[in-house]
Amino acid sequence: MFGVTYFATKAGASRDRNNVSKAMRRVLEASDVQWAGTHTFRRTVASWLDEAGAPLAEIANQLGHADINVTAKYLGRKTAPTRAADIMVLPEPDEKPTPHTV
Repeated sequence: MFGVTYFATKAGASRDRNNVSKAMRRVLEASDVQWAGTHTFRRTVASWLDEAGAPLAEIANQLGHADINVTAKYLGRKTAPTRAADIMVLPEPDEKPTPHTV
């Protein structure tokens, strides 16, 4: 669900994600972990969900992607575009319109 935070203050309010990112970067720098960044954790969660068989729509929702095609590309999947994306393709100028390209 969009907007749900898993990082709360002691009072239970949502933490500013930029502050969380800054804190994570400080920890990574102090640990001398140069290969990882805040985005590393995002990709790891997406990969784990994908490996566990979670539906692409669920992974997209977790990542905040409105379009599952973005998520498929993010995960390196070779999937066909969604029906909506297929319908939205405009015909070439010299091509006759078909039901799927109108």
